[in-house]
Amino acid sequence: MFNLKISFNQSALASIKADFTRSLPDVKSSHRCEAIGRALGFSTYAAALAAAETETHVAATVNGASFIGYLGRHDFGTTAKPLYRAAAKTVLSDLAVKHPKLTMWGIGVGRPQQKPDGKFENAREQYTRFLEARQELVSDGAAEAFLLSLAFLTRITPTKAVRKGTGSYWVKHIAENFACSYPEGEKLGPRYVSNGALIAAAIHAGFRTRAYIDGSVANFSLTAGVS
Repeated sequence: MFNLKISFNQSALASIKADFTRSLPDVKSSHRCEAIGRALGFSTYAAALAAAETETHVAATVNGASFIGYLGRHDFGTTAKPLYRAAAKTVLSDLAVKHPKLTMWGIGVGRPQQKPDGKFENAREQYTRFLEARQELVSDGAAEAFLLSLAFLTRITPTKAVRKGTGSYWVKHIAENFACSYPEGEKLGPRYVSNGALIAAAIHAGFRTRAYIDGSVANFSLTAGVS
């Protein structure tokens, strides 16, 4: 299980709202908005929006039970999965801005790959692959992998220094076999976890990190300080 905290603003609220339009089409728009407000600890969506408009840094813990409870009282049954997934994508979007080389696969996308015709990618083709990997980082699949990684990392005790043998690619293989659930009980893992999703979760969880060259995986990988 994980505890998801997000920093939100008008853009983040709009992103979650738009995500619900796709994932919860049968729920009335007004109820989707009010459920967002309750899930972020406010009495109304208007209060959440006002806070995002007037404060430079607004932090909230995502509460799936409040989300489910509000919609249930208005005869809309759902799980909290769409909420956590949408909120996680706002975190991933923010991390992508702060870490412009972070992709679904790690830091960058590695060396030029060989194509079916035997030739290697040129710079433009490699950059296109990089942009695609950046987009994948904020997808539904990446969000769930991020949440699983976050749940796994709550069981890890950070060390004061980054230690050898704690590379993200090694840690992500352990994380993707971790059996866990969403806070309200719905199954989350085991499931596939990308290197980039694990790195994003480690950064968000506050682990000390260090980039290093690892050509077998990507141009750079990231090491989390774990015991």
